[in-house]
Amino acid sequence: MDKRASIWVSAAMLWGITPAFAFDCAKSTTKVEKAICADRSLGAADADMTAAYEAVRNASDLVEKKMLVLSQKRWIDDRENSCAEVDDIAQCIAGKTQERTHLLQGAPESGPGYPSRLVPVFLEQTGKAGTYDLDYSLLRFADAKTAGEKILNAAVKKILADAPRGPSGQDATGEQTLDRMENFELSYASPDFISVTHTFYADEGGAHGNGGTSNINIDMRNGRMIRAADEFPKEALATLTSQCREQILARKQENNGGEKYVVADDPNYQDKTVADFIGDWKQWTITADKATVTFDAYAVGSYAEGPYECTFDMAKLKALAKPSALLP
Repeated sequence: MDKRASIWVSAAMLWGITPAFAFDCAKSTTKVEKAICADRSLGAADADMTAAYEAVRNASDLVEKKMLVLSQKRWIDDRENSCAEVDDIAQCIAGKTQERTHLLQGAPESGPGYPSRLVPVFLEQTGKAGTYDLDYSLLRFADAKTAGEKILNAAVKKILADAPRGPSGQDATGEQTLDRMENFELSYASPDFISVTHTFYADEGGAHGNGGTSNINIDMRNGRMIRAADEFPKEALATLTSQCREQILARKQENNGGEKYVVADDPNYQDKTVADFIGDWKQWTITADKATVTFDAYAVGSYAEGPYECTFDMAKLKALAKPSALLP
């Protein structure tokens, strides 16, 4: 173990008394550390990330601090490994550091933001034979008071409670390490509603892993989950289903290798599935300028086809929506 890694382990043992993984430029050894020390803008970005880390640490309980330390170490290792060998190391460092800062700040991808503070919550577990490798990064309200805020925090609590921390059921002498990753991204936030994109992936030891996307869309004014029927009248949902069907079939035609695609010959596609997904607000990712309905692998195609998406321009969606809709 190198000296820097040893420092991380020693700090991790203190669970919450640790500094934010700052390093001394006079003793920088890795390519990433040297690049940060040689570029003032990268140094400033790293300092901003460190400040965001400290703010999360101060808002976390003891268990959360422990997981924060483990997550930060894993992220630092990933930045080192990902950026060290690329042609534009500065761009790589800047992008990954900005992304991490964004997560630590609980900032939305789009929208004016929500008045109460959101903080990330991590779950980390190093996998080995018989146990899962876990890498979770979620978001919760630092001090949930309203019904809407409590809905999000309850969802986080359930995901963490359901995480497979114990034995995987796989033979402990096996060579394959199973893993699970779950992540939240605040796609849109305003005082009226928030849209959280929940992505997940699991390798359960089969031929390939499986993942997907779900969304938590909350009416923050009234403290309830939003339904598609709250946003659109029936005829509008029918129109959106038709438009989504056209997008999916157009992509299937593109993927058909020049041959004519015949929907009747495709056992993996059903019109009802498209209608069901359009009518399920958990499938909708909302941002300021568009909405995306995601069909995970197997939903309307074979695994080899991968996930499908239907994208709708927000201005056109609002023209179809009810006057009371909470769209941006």
